[in-house]
Amino acid sequence: MMKFSFINRFWFVFFDLMLVLVTVVSFYFGFERFFTYFSYPDFFVFSVFSVFSVLFFMISIPILTLSFSPIYIGFQSSIEFQKKVAKCIVFGLCFIVLLSLVFNYYYISAISNKGYIKCNGIPSGWMPGMATKYATSELLCSKKDP
Repeated sequence: MMKFSFINRFWFVFFDLMLVLVTVVSFYFGFERFFTYFSYPDFFVFSVFSVFSVLFFMISIPILTLSFSPIYIGFQSSIEFQKKVAKCIVFGLCFIVLLSLVFNYYYISAISNKGYIKCNGIPSGWMPGMATKYATSELLCSKKDP
């Protein structure tokens, strides 16, 4: 097993703090998106990555557990433990992808039934293929994103 110096352990702590910060911010903005989606405004931008941002903790928590051993004991985690954590990460990623697909299908059907139309073009501030703008009328499609 590999032994870690104090400096390496410090960098593990720094990495963990950054990962926790990214996880919390991702969770917050994802839930904020869901509140927007389910308030059914006149127009909004829909992204399938909202599910990923809410469930990112399913990937980040197993990664964080891998760094506990180097931080507290100073040694690398056992190979058996690393294999279990890798399985958890793969399971979390598969679950997130599956749930994203299911939510995308359900939500697009729900807003279509409510009379929303898909706007042409790329929403401002988004890369192509990352998000789609929906509105209740064609006139709102040209309106600036909220």
